[in-house]
Amino acid sequence: MLAAHRGKQKIHAFCISRNPYDRLVSAYYYLKEKTTHKHDLLDREKFISKYNDFDDFVRNGLEKASKEQLHFLPQVFWVLNSAGKPEIETVLRMENLQKDFDEFCKIMNLRNYKLEVTNASKRRSWEEYYNEETKKIVQDIYHDDFDFFDYPK
Repeated sequence: MLAAHRGKQKIHAFCISRNPYDRLVSAYYYLKEKTTHKHDLLDREKFISKYNDFDDFVRNGLEKASKEQLHFLPQVFWVLNSAGKPEIETVLRMENLQKDFDEFCKIMNLRNYKLEVTNASKRRSWEEYYNEETKKIVQDIYHDDFDFFDYPK
């Protein structure tokens, strides 16, 4: 997607990645509880509502959702072109966003400022949502995200 918008322009493209385990918990609960967006509400019915809980969704619904639903697509979908090559030069990590942003601004000679935290969820740490089986499912489905963004499995 980025490649289509970027064309031949000389821009320094960057993205913000997120730990795939944490991202999945966040996306699931966003669709299940928070969204008011029309398309997301339809997707809630299509991808989330039929499952008893997060564990059930990961075991029985994630594979399909990861191919069809915007919030569950692998992160590499947004940054790799059709040849599998990155269309970005810099990756900032959600886990240490302010620090990465500070470094990015310095390298790019940009004015820096403190990032505001908005839309923060109040939920347990992502580790508490998984067992060995569901972690393995996530590793298999998002293996390219783990590899490309260098997240530990």
